[in-house]
Amino acid sequence: MEYQETKTPRKRVANFTAHEKALLAKLIKSQPIVESKATDGKSVVKKNAAWALITKEFNSNSNVHKRETITLKRAWDNMKAVIRKSYATERPNVPPLSPQPGPILSMAKEVGCSY
Repeated sequence: MEYQETKTPRKRVANFTAHEKALLAKLIKSQPIVESKATDGKSVVKKNAAWALITKEFNSNSNVHKRETITLKRAWDNMKAVIRKSYATERPNVPPLSPQPGPILSMAKEVGCSY
């Protein structure tokens, strides 16, 4: 007997704007626990609470699309991946992809993504 799961497709939401990315970086800067490497039970609870607070504050702004916590986490991970790629291209033997980093990238680097 086969078990067939019916999956509903995810709804398509608008891409993150530059303002939303800047706001997310600012909110994460105010909650340093989310960048902690600790994975013990207490830290995970604190991280989840911090993400819930970030989501609440993000969605409280009137000029942003309402996002879920998982969407904000995924966006932050994507922003960090861009930063890592930027750092990789800054090596002397590899030419950079763009001559100047954007303001979002600079702000995210400032938040403390040290990769």
